[in-house]
Amino acid sequence: MATMKDVAARAGVSVSTVSFVLNGISKQHKVADTTAKRVLRAAKELGYHINNPLELSPDSSVRPKVIGIFFPQENNAIDLGIITENIYQYTTLQNLACNIMIIPYQLEQLNVVIKNIDWKTVDAAIIVISQLKESLKLDEFSDELPLVFYNYSDPRYNSVSCSSTEASKLLCDIIHTKEYKDIAVIRSESSPRICDSYFTQFLELCEQSGIPVSTKNYISVENSFYGGAIAARKLLNFSSRPSLILSANTVLAQGAIPVFARNKFFIPYNTELASFGLDQDLSYLQNHIPSLTMVVIPSMEMFKIATDLAFELIDNPEKKPVHRICQCKLIINESLSI
Repeated sequence: MATMKDVAARAGVSVSTVSFVLNGISKQHKVADTTAKRVLRAAKELGYHINNPLELSPDSSVRPKVIGIFFPQENNAIDLGIITENIYQYTTLQNLACNIMIIPYQLEQLNVVIKNIDWKTVDAAIIVISQLKESLKLDEFSDELPLVFYNYSDPRYNSVSCSSTEASKLLCDIIHTKEYKDIAVIRSESSPRICDSYFTQFLELCEQSGIPVSTKNYISVENSFYGGAIAARKLLNFSSRPSLILSANTVLAQGAIPVFARNKFFIPYNTELASFGLDQDLSYLQNHIPSLTMVVIPSMEMFKIATDLAFELIDNPEKKPVHRICQCKLIINESLSI
């Protein structure tokens, strides 16, 4: 099944441009007619189902709601194509008519984007916050704005977040019990991912629990497979190789593992590894060699809840704001034994 990402790639445009065209609001966003035609042609060639509210007859009693997704451009952890397809599938199962409009924003520029959006084109919006400590000036906005926050909590608005406390404590207990002699940390130095904030909390919990993680064993690299490979090479040059590696996210872990293997330093035999990751990673990382032990952040479950909250907000804007909390899980796989 073709996704918005596939259409964007074929048409040579961004996912947000595809969203504007397929939702019938390309004029408002100054998308050129030639570009719009190219997007529609690509969608038709790929067999993408266009469920555009403009295609409905004027007397139709059911108009698909437009859900805007404010998405941080710097966050490349979550595949927007996967998000949109999961929301479409979920709303179809719930018999809800829905179109999605992607609204990209840069970190620290969210307030400006919210101010400039034409709210006549969006029935409700899900605002994705990648960093737990993101500073938002929400007092500048009216309580009546149809906002649902993802990975963030504010008493004035509907929101969904998750707690990694129990899963992190369980992983800490395992580390403490196994008494690893040398623990290394691979973390990102740029392009923050949702995982990274929870990983930082976990490292703070390790320190509070008396788990010895020397700052000399902290390696900060770019958030990519290449960054993970660089981290692995640096660890291989350590005078004392680690008995446990903690990775901020699965991309870094996957970049590091093949480099270790090529140098006859195998996981989990020579060193063990645990990572933070998203539930969308599970389908393939459980079949990874070795399969990865992860504190799993329920990102897709959170998006489903955020979608429900958005529709509840559309149907009953006067309803008292709701905040939902999902729980992370620790999934033990081959990269760490117990």
